[in-house]
Amino acid sequence: MRVGLLLLVLLWTAQSMAAAPNCDKATTDCVEVGQWQLAVSIGAGVRTNPIMDNKDIPLVVLPEIAYNGQRFFIQNLDFGYILAETDRQQLSLLLTPSYEQVYFHRWSPGNFILDSHALLATSNELQYKNTVAPNRNNFGESRTAIDMSQLHKRRMAALGGVEYTVTWSDWTVQAHWLEDVSKVHQGTELRVALARHFRYQRHRVSASLGANWQSADLINYYYGIRTDEVAFADHAYYADAGVSAIARLDWRYLLNEHWSLRFTGIYRHLAEEISRSPIVTDDEVVTVFVGGVYHF
Repeated sequence: MRVGLLLLVLLWTAQSMAAAPNCDKATTDCVEVGQWQLAVSIGAGVRTNPIMDNKDIPLVVLPEIAYNGQRFFIQNLDFGYILAETDRQQLSLLLTPSYEQVYFHRWSPGNFILDSHALLATSNELQYKNTVAPNRNNFGESRTAIDMSQLHKRRMAALGGVEYTVTWSDWTVQAHWLEDVSKVHQGTELRVALARHFRYQRHRVSASLGANWQSADLINYYYGIRTDEVAFADHAYYADAGVSAIARLDWRYLLNEHWSLRFTGIYRHLAEEISRSPIVTDDEVVTVFVGGVYHF
């Protein structure tokens, strides 16, 4: 309901904002309107998994799909519609998956995407173990024994809301306000990031810092333990809202029209409300990928 009201306000507000000028095709980074961009990264990488008994996630083949129309755009698993834009600002509606689900389902399409950002895995693809094992935190303290097979299956949620982007010179600030439109966990997520872009000859580098606030409903759905899932009520875990910090570095080197080299490193420091969960064994997630990119 809140998102619906907000979107109506934004649609009305958009009428008073000036449209942005057309993309200057003389610039090397210009994207032609109405054209699909397809690429695939092939290399070696890993995303660490903080969930107990679940293995780290290998990254080998990473497809990239993008489309930019006059208003509608696609960026991998993100779908958006531009409400209004100027030469430095852009306000858009956004539909994107909740990426918390990737830690629970090994073959989720979210594990083939490095952006912020799935199909459901079948039961035999889940990395749950049927045996009860003690969980330990980073300080070696034993946590309550949890049988992962008795917990509810975490599903992918669709998040819908708004994206606001401001750019000047080589800097970008981006903010998201997203709510669960699929009614999976009915939570809210707020994201903000600051990025600095560098270009030198064939090198393209982007470095960014950000924060991700998640509501109690969202964190409890993925990392909480309900009273009906454990033998004793005091073994349940309910969290409040929390903020995770994120740092990212992307490097690309253009070899020719079709090939480029790529390195991506992402560090996420989990919110305390997440890392305190009995099913979480670490307070950070590290993602690293290096390889070649073929542009179709």
